[in-house]
Amino acid sequence: MRDGSETKERIENAALTLFVKRGIAETSIRQIAKTAKVSLGAMYNHYKSKDELAEVLFAELFH
Repeated sequence: MRDGSETKERIENAALTLFVKRGIAETSIRQIAKTAKVSLGAMYNHYKSKDELAEVLFAELFH
């Protein structure tokens, strides 16, 4: 059974790439999902919002 860690990692990598290229404000959840090759449902299974995703990424970077 898959635990979703691969999907979560793809989402985080895609988000980080897009945030660096475009900025957080100019990056949409749809763009992140498309770049990560996951559905919007998968995005929301892992993160409630783009802001939550950004918080997680920054916490990991500066931990």
